[in-house]
Amino acid sequence: MLFVIGVRDLLSSLGVYKLPLGVYHVHKRSGAFRVTKSAKLFSPFTDLNSPLPLEFSIIMSVKCDSNFTGYIFALSELTGNQIFAIKLTQKVASMSISVEYSTDSSNQAASVDFEIPSKNSTWQQYAISVADDTLVLYYDCDKTVEKVFIRYRLSSVKGNLMMSIGPYFTQYGSQFEGAIEQLVIVEDASYSSRQCSSKTSVSNLTSFQFVIR
Repeated sequence: MLFVIGVRDLLSSLGVYKLPLGVYHVHKRSGAFRVTKSAKLFSPFTDLNSPLPLEFSIIMSVKCDSNFTGYIFALSELTGNQIFAIKLTQKVASMSISVEYSTDSSNQAASVDFEIPSKNSTWQQYAISVADDTLVLYYDCDKTVEKVFIRYRLSSVKGNLMMSIGPYFTQYGSQFEGAIEQLVIVEDASYSSRQCSSKTSVSNLTSFQFVIR
């Protein structure tokens, strides 16, 4: 089986650095980008030709608009189903980060929700660790509660995926609105716990290897 080892810079893969329609530089914050509803940031996840890695981390730095509730990132099948997605929901005194995934061949959806303090319109760093049957959210470098999930469908889905900032299909809601500075996938579940260490900076993980297992 073919797996990606290392880090994948999804902002590069999605063409964010080229400033497509609806994407702008953030003033006085080098490397950050303002994403509006008119942006169409999606691309085939072409490096993933076999099942999703059993263990991986997703790291993101975002600043969502105060009234935004919706998907930050999604992996979708071309049949119209989101098989893995990260959603932010704004509440009165808090917010939740939800990891949604399809659990079986009938595309039944499931969700793991993490309640975190609300910090509207400020930069936040989230890291999600996926290992065995456990999800862990790290919020601004601090670990939150671990949660168990059913990964049957997640560990067996194959290629032909589309990745997107915001939902790829309109039935899942409106597009992402806010700013984004970092969005990477690392085939190392422990990387989430080391995300804020200078020795494990994403800038130091820029190459990929492909191995057959």
